[in-house]
Amino acid sequence: MLSNRRYVSRMAYDFPSDKLDKFMLRLPEGMRAQIKAAAEQNDRSMNSEIVARLKLSFETDEVFEGVSRDDPLSMMRAGTKVMEATLKSFEKGVRLLEIEREKDEEGGGS
Repeated sequence: MLSNRRYVSRMAYDFPSDKLDKFMLRLPEGMRAQIKAAAEQNDRSMNSEIVARLKLSFETDEVFEGVSRDDPLSMMRAGTKVMEATLKSFEKGVRLLEIEREKDEEGGGS
């Protein structure tokens, strides 16, 4: 009975995610567990983990677009761009964790 009420009450709301494109996906054995573990480690949903990884993959492809595999210098320059972008992302994450830690320390000291 309770589950029916939850379902009915959910239907009364219009969630933004309801308007997003949905896609059924078959995963190789064990990959769902990998995604779940990565999502937990990154403190996000499995869906957000998949989207973040796909986005990074496409961004990497864009950096290497038009770069000749026969030109090592161009490949290295493109790889450097990817590493710089990754480093910026890590630095942002570190800053966010530092802010979170400071808030926890302020809250714990009160």
